[in-house]
Parts: sequence; structure tokens; C-alpha cells
Amino acid sequence: AERFGEAAQLIALYPIADEQAVIDEAQGLSTTHAEVGVKLDVLRRQRYNLWALNLISSHLKWLDDNRSSWSTKDNRKVVTKTAEAIGEIDPNLLEPVVAQLYAMALSKANEAINTTQQSDLAALLVDPEKSRRKNFGDF
Repeated sequence: AERFGEAAQLIALYPIADEQAVIDEAQGLSTTHAEVGVKLDVLRRQRYNLWALNLISSHLKWLDDNRSSWSTKDNRKVVTKTAEAIGEIDPNLLEPVVAQLYAMALSKANEAINTTQQSDLAALLVDPEKSRRKNFGDF
């Protein structure tokens, strides 16, 4: 990623000349730079979704493993654990199949808690001071 940024700076400093060979080389470098940028974005998206998938899968397992211990709708631990487990995930950046699992995790958590706690969970997940959402740049 650092080298990608450096390349952009070098291309910007490339001397402007009237010689066709220099112009062709500058255009070739610019095209290559753009292609590398697209590939880098695709790799970041893939890494982000794999990371999110692991977090979500782990939390779904925890929810399933602990379901039998929830006898009432007062389960603060579900709120806390869900916010900790998936709070860094930005659902807008997820591929559809991973987004479905994210929604499933929220649905299962909401089944185990009361309406007030559902609101509390939603607040924790959207409050920027309580959960720092990661983005592609973190990958």
C-alpha cells in the first residue's frame, strides 16, 4: 500500500515531454498504477470479508453454545458479548453472503434479549465512541 502511494507521487513528477516514447511510458505507468489500485481494493475487500466472517462465525457458535443457559429475556451478557464480537464490523462493506450471517447473528442475539436491551445493543453498534468500525484501509 505504501509503495502504491509512492508510485502515484512518482507518476505525478514524471517529466512532461514532447517525445512520444516518454508520453507512452508515462501513460503505461499510469495505467499500471490504476490496475494495481483496483487489485489492491479487491484484495482488501476479500481480507475484510474473511475477517468479518471469522468474527461472525465465532459469535454464532457462542450464541448456539450458550442458548440453553438463557432462561429469561434479561441477558445483558448477550448485549455485551454481541457488541464486542461484531461491533468493529461495518455491515455496509460486507459481501451479501457475509451480510446474511451478520444479520443472522443480530437476529439470534435479539431473540435472547428484551426490547430495551435490543435498543441498547443497537446503540452500542452504531455509537462511534463505543465501537470503532474497521474499513478496507485497515486490511
